[in-house]
Amino acid sequence: MYFQREEVYQAVGQLADEEVKLLILSGDILHQREWRAERIEQLGFVSEPFAEVEGVARAHTSRKLHDRFRGLMKQYRLNGWEVSNHQAVPPEAPIQDRVPISETMWPPELRTVIGLNPEFGVIPFGLSALTHEDRTLMMVHGGSELYFIAPPDAQKFKCAFIINPTSFDQIGWDGIEIMIEGYDADNRSHFLRSHLIEADDARTSRTMAVDFEAGEFNYIRLRILPGLSGSEAYDHAWFSKIEFN
Repeated sequence: MYFQREEVYQAVGQLADEEVKLLILSGDILHQREWRAERIEQLGFVSEPFAEVEGVARAHTSRKLHDRFRGLMKQYRLNGWEVSNHQAVPPEAPIQDRVPISETMWPPELRTVIGLNPEFGVIPFGLSALTHEDRTLMMVHGGSELYFIAPPDAQKFKCAFIINPTSFDQIGWDGIEIMIEGYDADNRSHFLRSHLIEADDARTSRTMAVDFEAGEFNYIRLRILPGLSGSEAYDHAWFSKIEFN
């Protein structure tokens, strides 16, 4: 198998239209470092395993699932498996970096167009309202976190956004990820959605709408994360709607 690299590459390539979520490598494959790296890269998975049985097996997945699978492995503690310390998603900002979102940052007129303003957030580059194709949008930069308090009777959370179209034209732009989490009454975080938009995605992938049940959460956090290389350059998400109902 290791000497038929082209055949293996073609075989794995047939999975291109499938949503492969997990790769487990075991046995002699663990000693074939170059072959192993090629398979992981071909599937677009994180090079570090999210869990392993030392010397026996390693488990890999995509960046958007890596930390979620790590959490599940910690929760269920499967016999023999050690959970990796590697975090694919940057850690949340320190609590002291979170600031209240004032009306200056999110003026009342924006609430009528875009929707509910966040209570507080981490906004290293501020927030900026803009007009694009006759629509009012709120630009949120990479590295930002926005916390939205859920109204008592809220059942659903909705948001819609596009990625700055000029970002796709920037040399070296590595994409952007929008991650959404919910916090319950015990302040426990629950992964809800993750959208990773890459530089070579089709134009139709640039507009996203998210709609999901949110009745069990006290607040929702939006995180603007860097692309696969970890760069926040040109990471601009433009939100057109953020609301509970």
